[in-house]
Amino acid sequence: MLAKTAKKELPDIILVQEPYVKDNKIEGLPGYWKSWLSKNNKAGIIALSTFNNPIFLLSGNDIVAIKIQVNSSPLSIISLYSSPYCEIDQNLNETSNLITSLQGEDYLIGADLNAHSQSWGYSDFDTRGEKVLKFHLFIKQSTSQYPRRSSII
Repeated sequence: MLAKTAKKELPDIILVQEPYVKDNKIEGLPGYWKSWLSKNNKAGIIALSTFNNPIFLLSGNDIVAIKIQVNSSPLSIISLYSSPYCEIDQNLNETSNLITSLQGEDYLIGADLNAHSQSWGYSDFDTRGEKVLKFHLFIKQSTSQYPRRSSII
């Protein structure tokens, strides 16, 4: 399904959380696509063959990141997953440390944080959602630009 949708939509980069993984590889991808996974295989980044020269930055337990060039400027791509059964603080701290290390470079985060908030469409609000909202405020304070676009697929 992922490969079929990618062939139709033609993205350069795909961020995935909880992909189907077999033998430490995302299942069902053409062999010429590049992919990177977090150590627990819960977060991933896929670069289609049309995209050249991504640089691997890091793979943590629940996070994976690469760097690409966009219009001669670096852009870090971060995929993150947080299990609903684990404390979210470690995930958010690891992500904020990575953002800080980028020293003002642009970045894009795609995440499944299993957090509820009315800010993104839930009817309820939980502690995880509150922590993600505070993290979002950290991101806004640490960058000169606000997110330009959001999408859920």
